[in-house]
Amino acid sequence: MNRWTRRSLLFGGALIALPVIGYYGGKLFCRGNLLLRTQKGDVSLLTSVYPDVAAARGLGKKYLGMTGTTATAALKRLQGQNLVASAVESACMADVAVAVEYACRSDFKEGRIHCIDGWILAQTELDVAALCTI
Repeated sequence: MNRWTRRSLLFGGALIALPVIGYYGGKLFCRGNLLLRTQKGDVSLLTSVYPDVAAARGLGKKYLGMTGTTATAALKRLQGQNLVASAVESACMADVAVAVEYACRSDFKEGRIHCIDGWILAQTELDVAALCTI
C-alpha cells in the first residue's frame, strides 16, 4: 500500500486514541462517580478488596492468632504504605485494589510472607484480612 487513504488514517488514529481515552476516561469515571465513593472510612474501603468477607474474617482471625498482633496494628501498617494510603484517600475502589495488589507483589519480593493452612500469603493481604475482623 503506497498511499495512505483517509479511511486508513482514521482507523489508525482510532487505534492509537482508544487506549488513551479508556485510561483517562476510567480515571475521570472513578473520581466523578458517586457510587464508587464510600462514606464508611478507610476500613470498609480496604475490606471491599475481598468479595467474601466471611472467608476473609476467618483468615484474619487465623493470622492474628498466629502472629499475636492486633487489627489496629494491621491498620497502622497499611496506613504506613504510601501507595495504599493515597489510594484510600482517593476513595476509588479500583485504585485501592491496584495499590493492594502492588503492595502484595512487593511483599513477596521483600520476603514479607506468612504461611497459613498451606497457603503462602503476603503481609499486606493478611493485614487487609485482619481488618475484616473489626
